Amino acid sequence: MDFLQNLSADYFFARDVHRILELFNSGREKRQKDLLMGVAEAVSRLSLVPDGLLTLKDCGAIEAIAAVAADPPEAGGKHSIHTVNGLCQGVIAWCEAFDPVNFMDISNLLYFAQQLGGLDEDLALSTMDAIARCAHHRPEHTAGMLKAGVLNVLHTFVSEHRNPEFVEEVFGLIYLLCDLPSDVVIEPLMAELELLSTVMELLEDAPLNMRLQLTGLRLLAMLLTRFQDTEEKEVPMMILESGARSLLENACEKLQKGGFPDLAAWLSAVAGGAFCIPG
Repeated sequence: MDFLQNLSADYFFARDVHRILELFNSGREKRQKDLLMGVAEAVSRLSLVPDGLLTLKDCGAIEAIAAVAADPPEAGGKHSIHTVNGLCQGVIAWCEAFDPVNFMDISNLLYFAQQLGGLDEDLALSTMDAIARCAHHRPEHTAGMLKAGVLNVLHTFVSEHRNPEFVEEVFGLIYLLCDLPSDVVIEPLMAELELLSTVMELLEDAPLNMRLQLTGLRLLAMLLTRFQDTEEKEVPMMILESGARSLLENACEKLQKGGFPDLAAWLSAVAGGAFCIPG
């Protein structure tokens, strides 16, 4: 315990991280509450300092800690989860301070998102905000993130966090990332083609959520427009054959009946052409 209490974020080494992990695993095996709480406090303290967080990452502590997030309470999970939460708070702070000018940190950003975003919705939102700042800063950053698998990260997010407000944010970010020439987007999108099926599934599950419908249909219409004049036909065929036209027609009908004819007309005009629906 003295070792954990005396650790300083300004002065610690890889060997200290390995020692922390040894104590963490020992505490889990023996279900030692005091030891696990001591580890949680140390990890939280270290992860709030950028260099400390990156040292934890480089030593494999992120994966090791994330792997125990699903431990059931009766197996000691109610104590080990404090370490996971402390680490997530450190990553959230890191994301909030993230500067897109420092492009060398983009790989770390995607790493944190991949490892921890599925565990904590607040952390996922923080990483998404940082990803959006990168995309707005330079299109080269967007292209690099697409190549690095950011669509897979976002697919994981909506697979784990299904509340409509969060899903709407993810749809908006996917739109931002894919709003590039088709030759930049096609390979990353084809590598994560099941993302389109997930988008359709989420829209079908929330037919009365007009904000989500508008955001999702806007995304699908943009992808259809991007690929309609290219040799790659699998993306538009998948969207059209999965019932996107029906979703658009239902959304326009509900907007009309709900007293929003102008919005219905706008949606029909914007997306109707892409979905090959006569005006």
